[in-house]
Amino acid sequence: MGVSELDRWLIPRKLDFHRKSDSFQLRYILPVTSLAFLVIILMQLVPDLEARLGDGTRGTFTAQHLECEDDCRWYGQFTSEDGRRRPSEVYLMDAGKNDLTKGAKATAIDTGSPAAVHPLAGPSTWWRWFFVLVLSAVMAVTSALAWRVWLRDRRNHPDLDEPPGHPAAKAF
Repeated sequence: MGVSELDRWLIPRKLDFHRKSDSFQLRYILPVTSLAFLVIILMQLVPDLEARLGDGTRGTFTAQHLECEDDCRWYGQFTSEDGRRRPSEVYLMDAGKNDLTKGAKATAIDTGSPAAVHPLAGPSTWWRWFFVLVLSAVMAVTSALAWRVWLRDRRNHPDLDEPPGHPAAKAF
């Protein structure tokens, strides 16, 4: 009984660092992807954790209008405790449709985000970003191990990249 072409794609195969497609994916695509994830995650996670720890400018958020697309957000004005207002309109994180009314005030903390202020207790979604941070770190470690294996094999067999039939290529 023969194996169909579809079955060959569906049957899991061992990663082979000498196969060009596996080598390219593990050495170039995975590190770039994990680095991009790390940058994006840290841009989101740092302000969330600062708010959770109470590190930022405390003040009052005054709700002005509600905008609903996929989810609802209250936009309004943030005024710090010393009376300074932010020049631009911001939204209050974790404040949904039924949490505020127009003109309502809520205690908030500004961590420097250009578009949002956080509730005083901090955002409730910080753990999601932390989970993705761990996943991204696993991707980075995997790519580092792939580079290590590739470099070790390359040191042991410097002629691996030579095409078959090339005078420098040896049969293994």
